[in-house]
Amino acid sequence: MSFEKNEGGYDHLFTQTDKYEKIYKEFKYDFESGIYQIVKIYKPVINDNINKYILKVYSILENATDEALSTLFLCMSSDVSESIANVPQRLKREEQEKELNRRLSLLIIPEDGVAEFSEIFWEMYEDNQKREEYVFAVFNKMKEVLVNHYYSDIIDLEGKSLRYLNSNLYHDTTINLIEDINILEKEIVAEI
Repeated sequence: MSFEKNEGGYDHLFTQTDKYEKIYKEFKYDFESGIYQIVKIYKPVINDNINKYILKVYSILENATDEALSTLFLCMSSDVSESIANVPQRLKREEQEKELNRRLSLLIIPEDGVAEFSEIFWEMYEDNQKREEYVFAVFNKMKEVLVNHYYSDIIDLEGKSLRYLNSNLYHDTTINLIEDINILEKEIVAEI
């Protein structure tokens, strides 16, 4: 049997395989380097110690890459019937102002304690905003790179599969990566 170039023949399959392998390699590079650029900003201790921890960082990024692609391929290959969790929305200051007022009306706090309670509330809000900024920077970078490399596959997804992809990319891939990076950061800090 020869591998002649004919429509639908074996040569065509090898060409397609090469094409998808090239897309995968480009995706993997852009995905991992893009996310690492964000990690460098938000987790400088990891970047400062990258020479010692390069293999762990690479492993974390590689796991996230595989998880993102597995989710996409699952959405492309089957009818997704699992429940879909919404991606949380970032907290707006106006909504938090209402929440602070609601809590103050429910709690019995001496007048001199209201200012201290409010200060603690806003410190917690600011800390949460920084965490959300980091999480959403990673999440949005993942979506951006996935769409840049697999647009034609993503555009063909039905609405339910697209929502599933978005949800799992956030709740599984992003959150798992963030947790793994946080664990590594704690390990590095403990050794310093």
